[in-house]
Amino acid sequence: MTTPAGFVATSPVTRDQQVAAADVEDVDFELARLGAVDGTVRDDDGNPLADVVVTVTGPGTPQQVTSGADGTFGLGELPPGTYILTVVPPTGTSVVGSATRTVVITAAGEAVEEQDFTLAADAVVVPPDPTDPRAPEEATARPRDRTRPGDTGLGGRGRGRADPRRRAAGRRAPSLARLTLPTSSASSPATRSDPDG
Repeated sequence: MTTPAGFVATSPVTRDQQVAAADVEDVDFELARLGAVDGTVRDDDGNPLADVVVTVTGPGTPQQVTSGADGTFGLGELPPGTYILTVVPPTGTSVVGSATRTVVITAAGEAVEEQDFTLAADAVVVPPDPTDPRAPEEATARPRDRTRPGDTGLGGRGRGRADPRRRAAGRRAPSLARLTLPTSSASSPATRSDPDG
Protein backbone atom coordinates (compact mmCIF):
# COMPACT_ATOMS: atom_id res chain seq x y z
CA MET A 1 0.00 0.00 0.00
CA THR A 2 1.18 3.51 -0.76
CA THR A 3 0.46 5.94 2.05
CA PRO A 4 -1.16 9.13 0.75
CA ALA A 5 0.02 12.57 1.82
CA GLY A 6 -1.33 13.75 5.15
CA PHE A 7 -1.71 10.23 6.52
CA VAL A 8 0.38 7.71 8.34
CA ALA A 9 -0.04 3.95 8.20
CA THR A 10 -0.96 2.43 11.54
CA SER A 11 -0.75 -1.13 10.19
CA PRO A 12 1.74 -2.94 7.95
CA VAL A 13 1.69 -1.56 4.42
CA THR A 14 2.37 -4.94 2.83
CA ARG A 15 0.68 -8.34 3.20
CA ASP A 16 1.32 -11.74 1.68
CA GLN A 17 -1.90 -13.28 0.41
CA GLN A 18 -2.55 -16.38 -1.65
CA VAL A 19 -5.01 -15.78 -4.44
CA ALA A 20 -7.19 -18.71 -5.47
CA ALA A 21 -10.37 -19.17 -7.33
CA ALA A 22 -12.36 -17.89 -4.40
CA ASP A 23 -12.48 -14.23 -3.46
CA VAL A 24 -9.98 -13.04 -0.81
CA GLU A 25 -11.61 -10.90 1.86
CA ASP A 26 -10.49 -8.78 4.82
CA VAL A 27 -7.18 -7.67 3.36
CA ASP A 28 -7.25 -4.34 5.21
CA PHE A 29 -4.86 -1.51 5.84
CA GLU A 30 -5.19 1.18 8.47
CA LEU A 31 -4.33 4.83 8.10
CA ALA A 32 -4.43 7.78 10.46
CA ARG A 33 -4.43 11.44 9.68
CA LEU A 34 -1.44 13.49 10.78
CA GLY A 35 -2.06 16.18 13.35
CA ALA A 36 -0.44 19.48 14.27
CA VAL A 37 0.16 21.82 17.19
CA ASP A 38 0.75 25.55 17.31
CA GLY A 39 0.91 28.42 19.76
CA THR A 40 2.35 31.83 20.54
CA VAL A 41 5.08 33.03 22.89
CA ARG A 42 4.46 36.43 24.50
CA ASP A 43 5.90 38.54 27.27
CA ASP A 44 3.89 39.46 30.36
CA ASP A 45 2.66 42.62 28.60
CA GLY A 46 1.24 40.57 25.72
CA ASN A 47 3.94 41.44 23.19
CA PRO A 48 5.13 38.62 20.88
CA LEU A 49 8.59 37.17 21.48
CA ALA A 50 10.70 35.89 18.61
CA ASP A 51 13.46 33.25 18.55
CA VAL A 52 12.16 31.30 21.55
CA VAL A 53 12.72 27.55 21.32
CA VAL A 54 9.91 25.07 22.03
CA THR A 55 10.75 21.37 22.31
CA VAL A 56 8.13 18.83 21.24
CA THR A 57 8.52 15.27 22.56
CA GLY A 58 6.27 12.32 21.78
CA PRO A 59 6.25 9.41 19.34
CA GLY A 60 9.50 9.40 17.43
CA THR A 61 12.45 11.73 17.86
CA PRO A 62 12.05 14.96 19.89
CA GLN A 63 11.82 18.03 17.68
CA GLN A 64 12.44 21.71 18.23
CA VAL A 65 10.66 24.70 16.75
CA THR A 66 11.44 28.41 17.10
CA SER A 67 8.95 31.23 17.43
CA GLY A 68 8.83 33.69 14.56
CA ALA A 69 8.78 37.49 14.54
CA ASP A 70 5.09 37.41 15.50
CA GLY A 71 5.81 35.01 18.38
CA THR A 72 4.03 32.07 16.76
CA PHE A 73 5.36 28.53 16.42
CA GLY A 74 3.90 25.35 14.94
CA LEU A 75 4.70 21.76 14.07
CA GLY A 76 2.74 19.53 11.70
CA GLU A 77 2.69 15.98 10.38
CA LEU A 78 2.45 14.51 13.86
CA PRO A 79 1.24 10.91 14.06
CA PRO A 80 -1.30 9.97 16.75
CA GLY A 81 0.05 10.03 20.27
CA THR A 82 0.65 12.16 23.36
CA TYR A 83 2.98 15.11 22.98
CA ILE A 84 4.62 17.38 25.54
CA LEU A 85 5.56 20.90 24.53
CA THR A 86 8.26 22.58 26.64
CA VAL A 87 9.32 26.20 26.24
CA VAL A 88 13.00 27.03 26.78
CA PRO A 89 13.20 30.55 28.26
CA PRO A 90 16.13 32.61 26.96
CA THR A 91 18.74 33.87 29.39
CA GLY A 92 17.37 36.67 31.54
CA THR A 93 13.76 35.50 31.35
CA SER A 94 11.53 33.14 33.29
CA VAL A 95 8.34 31.32 32.43
CA VAL A 96 5.12 32.71 33.86
CA GLY A 97 2.96 29.73 34.80
CA SER A 98 3.69 26.27 33.48
CA ALA A 99 6.60 25.68 31.11
CA THR A 100 4.94 22.61 29.55
CA ARG A 101 1.76 21.77 27.65
CA THR A 102 0.41 18.28 26.99
CA VAL A 103 -1.66 17.51 23.91
CA VAL A 104 -3.16 14.31 22.49
CA ILE A 105 -3.58 13.68 18.78
CA THR A 106 -5.86 10.85 17.70
CA ALA A 107 -6.26 9.04 14.39
CA ALA A 108 -8.59 11.87 13.34
CA GLY A 109 -5.55 14.12 12.99
CA GLU A 110 -6.47 17.09 15.18
CA ALA A 111 -4.77 20.45 14.81
CA VAL A 112 -4.30 21.51 18.45
CA GLU A 113 -4.07 25.29 18.62
CA GLU A 114 -3.33 28.04 21.14
CA GLN A 115 -0.65 26.20 23.09
CA ASP A 116 0.70 29.52 24.30
CA PHE A 117 3.51 30.44 26.68
CA THR A 118 4.29 33.63 28.59
CA LEU A 119 7.76 34.82 29.59
CA ALA A 120 8.84 37.66 31.87
CA ALA A 121 12.16 39.43 32.23
CA ASP A 122 14.07 38.58 35.39
CA ALA A 123 14.53 41.34 37.95
CA VAL A 124 18.00 42.88 37.76
CA VAL A 125 19.73 43.39 41.11
CA VAL A 126 22.49 46.03 40.90
CA PRO A 127 25.13 45.60 43.63
CA PRO A 128 26.07 48.77 45.50
CA ASP A 129 29.08 50.69 44.23
CA PRO A 130 31.74 50.71 46.98
CA THR A 131 33.08 54.00 45.59
CA ASP A 132 29.70 55.69 45.93
CA PRO A 133 29.73 57.91 49.04
CA ARG A 134 26.05 57.19 49.44
CA ALA A 135 26.72 53.46 49.81
CA PRO A 136 26.23 52.24 53.38
CA GLU A 137 29.45 51.97 55.36
CA GLU A 138 30.62 48.61 56.55
CA ALA A 139 29.48 47.76 60.01
CA THR A 140 32.24 48.11 62.60
CA ALA A 141 32.50 45.99 65.70
CA ARG A 142 31.38 47.77 68.82
CA PRO A 143 32.16 46.82 72.42
CA ARG A 144 29.41 44.90 74.06
CA ASP A 145 27.19 46.98 76.32
CA ARG A 146 27.46 45.34 79.70
CA THR A 147 25.17 47.77 81.52
CA ARG A 148 22.57 45.89 83.50
CA PRO A 149 19.15 47.08 84.56
CA GLY A 150 19.46 49.21 87.66
CA ASP A 151 23.03 50.34 86.97
CA THR A 152 23.66 53.99 87.74
CA GLY A 153 26.36 54.37 85.14
CA LEU A 154 28.81 55.64 87.77
CA GLY A 155 30.24 52.36 88.89
CA GLY A 156 27.20 50.95 90.64
CA ARG A 157 26.26 47.62 89.14
CA GLY A 158 23.79 46.19 91.59
CA ARG A 159 20.08 46.73 91.19
CA GLY A 160 19.01 49.59 93.42
CA ARG A 161 22.55 50.61 94.42
CA ALA A 162 22.55 54.35 94.57
CA ASP A 163 25.10 56.75 93.16
CA PRO A 164 27.58 57.64 95.97
CA ARG A 165 27.12 61.29 95.17
CA ARG A 166 23.38 60.87 95.42
CA ARG A 167 23.79 59.12 98.77
CA ALA A 168 25.90 62.03 100.02
CA ALA A 169 23.40 64.53 98.72
CA GLY A 170 20.57 62.63 100.30
CA ARG A 171 21.96 62.74 103.85
CA ARG A 172 20.03 65.07 106.10
CA ALA A 173 22.00 67.81 107.84
CA PRO A 174 21.80 67.66 111.62
CA SER A 175 19.13 69.93 113.10
CA LEU A 176 20.49 73.04 114.78
CA ALA A 177 17.63 72.92 117.22
CA ARG A 178 19.01 69.79 118.74
CA LEU A 179 22.55 71.09 119.27
CA THR A 180 23.47 72.24 122.82
CA LEU A 181 26.47 74.48 122.84
CA PRO A 182 28.54 74.56 126.08
CA THR A 183 28.37 77.92 127.82
CA SER A 184 31.45 79.81 128.97
CA SER A 185 31.83 80.35 132.74
CA ALA A 186 33.27 83.81 132.14
CA SER A 187 30.40 85.12 130.14
CA SER A 188 27.70 83.42 132.09
CA PRO A 189 28.67 82.77 135.71
CA ALA A 190 26.78 80.07 137.43
CA THR A 191 24.43 81.20 140.15
CA ARG A 192 24.70 79.21 143.26
CA SER A 193 22.33 79.45 146.10
CA ASP A 194 23.77 80.00 149.55
CA PRO A 195 22.39 77.41 151.84
CA ASP A 196 22.87 79.81 154.67
CA GLY A 197 20.73 82.42 153.04
